[in-house]
Amino acid sequence: EEIPPIKNGNPITDRRSTFQPHLAPVVTPSQVKMVLEKLYENKKIASATHNIYAYRIFCEDKHSFLQDCEDDGETAAGGRLLHLLQVIIRRVIVCFSRVPWVEL
Repeated sequence: EEIPPIKNGNPITDRRSTFQPHLAPVVTPSQVKMVLEKLYENKKIASATHNIYAYRIFCEDKHSFLQDCEDDGETAAGGRLLHLLQVIIRRVIVCFSRVPWVEL
């Protein structure tokens, strides 16, 4: 199984906090793990104040979703992110790193 391509979005600043978004298409839990491991290889991401993520994978054979999220200390942030995925997306992991810098 190969690691899916990871896209890094433009940093978003809100109330003196800057968030760096990351996105990757995933179809298995092992791909979720590979994406997170790859992201954490970057020292800036690994040392970010918070790394908030959520993923949602549609399991064709069971006609159900495998999903989870992580707040990393930002109260309810992962759950809110997962809720957005439940509304609009099926096979993806989205991660936001709260960072003290503007660019990776």
